Amino acid sequence: EALAVDDVGLSVVQLEWDYSGESMFCPGEGDSWSCTRAGTRYSWSIQVGEGARIFRVRVRDTVGNEAVSEDRSIWLSADGAPRPDDNEVPNVSIASPLTGARLPANETLRVVASIADDSGIARAELLWPYNDGAFPCPVDMDGISCTVDNNTYTWELTVGEGERSFSVRAMDTVGNVVETDEVTIDLVDGAELPDDDG
Repeated sequence: EALAVDDVGLSVVQLEWDYSGESMFCPGEGDSWSCTRAGTRYSWSIQVGEGARIFRVRVRDTVGNEAVSEDRSIWLSADGAPRPDDNEVPNVSIASPLTGARLPANETLRVVASIADDSGIARAELLWPYNDGAFPCPVDMDGISCTVDNNTYTWELTVGEGERSFSVRAMDTVGNVVETDEVTIDLVDGAELPDDDG
C-alpha cells in the first residue's frame, strides 16, 4: 500500500516488483496481481511464493516529474521461518559464447550459463541491452526460449546482425543478486558456428 499525491496530478503510479521484473500499474491488474486506488491511497494485492522480494513505487505527474520510493525488502516463508543466514551471491559463469566470438547473423543464438547457490536460485535473467531486454529462465515466447537443467541455464534467441553485448543476472532465494561482466560478440552474415556450439 502506498500514499501518493501531487499538486498538478499524477499520470503514472506503478509498483516495480524485482522478482518478476513486472511494473504493476495502478489502477490495473495482471495475471497474479491487482491494484485499486482510493483517493491518494494505492493498494496492490499480489500472489506471492516464498523467499526474498524487493520492490519500490515509482510515480510521474502530468508534467513529467518522477519520484521513486526507497527499496523495500521482505521475506516470505510458508512456516514463518526467518531469513537464512546467507550473505553470499550466487555463483554465475557464462560458458558460451565467449567475448570476441564471431557468430552467424540472423540465426538462433545459444547462450549457456552455469548458476548455483546454496539457498537456491529464485530468478535468472539474460540481459540484452540492444533492445533493453531482460529475459528470465525458464521462458518460452516468440523469438526466445530458455530451459533449466540442474545448474545449466540455456537461452536460445533469434538475433540480427552486428555487435551485441549481454550479461547474466541471478538472484538467490534470500535476495542476494549478482551480474556477470558483459560478453561482447559479433554477429556476421555467413559466419560459422564454432565446433563446441554444434
